[in-house]
Amino acid sequence: DAIPEPVQADWADAADAPIAFRFYREAFADHRMTAAQIRKARAVYYGMITNIDYQLGRLFGELLGQGLWDESCIVYSSDHGELLGDYGSFFKSRMLEAAARVPLIVKAPASWQTAPGRRSDALVEWADLLPTFCSMAQADIPDDVSGTDLNPLLRDEVTSIRSHWHGQVDNQHAWRDAQYKYCYFADDGDELVFDLANDPLEQQDLSGDAELTDRLRRQFIAHLQEEGHTHVDAEGRLRVVGSPLPQEAERMRLAQCKGLPAARRP
Repeated sequence: DAIPEPVQADWADAADAPIAFRFYREAFADHRMTAAQIRKARAVYYGMITNIDYQLGRLFGELLGQGLWDESCIVYSSDHGELLGDYGSFFKSRMLEAAARVPLIVKAPASWQTAPGRRSDALVEWADLLPTFCSMAQADIPDDVSGTDLNPLLRDEVTSIRSHWHGQVDNQHAWRDAQYKYCYFADDGDELVFDLANDPLEQQDLSGDAELTDRLRRQFIAHLQEEGHTHVDAEGRLRVVGSPLPQEAERMRLAQCKGLPAARRP
């Protein structure tokens, strides 16, 4: 019964919200769900999480029973979050914290003598897990891995491993530092800016702050140029690639379900 209500934000309900949000809402008919249906969906999802917790308890109990718990290193994570009605949307596929920020919980071996219950605000990503596991196993880290070994962070030897982080899904980007997140939507050129330190639920869009947005945009563009990314041109301008109009979303979804090509309008 004690389930929090979905997060709402004025920017998400606006007529000029990024087309990615309007597209998904129409494509999956999120806007047709009643408050009772949304609450039930959230309750069932929370029930699934409870079931996973129970199954992990069985696994951990077996490790304890076999005397393997103390020196085991256990990393718990997830592939993506779930909007669950937040901002009027469901599923994933958007770079908001509810969908893009995933758990990363580490039970270190007892021999590391690290303090339990410590929480780190360091910017980390899934790509960091492979080099971390290689390092734990005293194996060579492949040269073509883009992630960073987290062991110094886990052993309290450092407090951060990167100053900025870039994520992308489809034509949506997120560029963030320790405080701010800048979102760029290449479909229509829209931008969102959030102060995650003071607005962790991303309810206040600060893209109207020209100085802040310009600073973050310039950092993001420099990063794309360094990557040779196609969403920035030779003059350092962000590209707008075009996207289907929201009213075409249902037609596209049905065409894709039937295995038919769904042409995108430029």
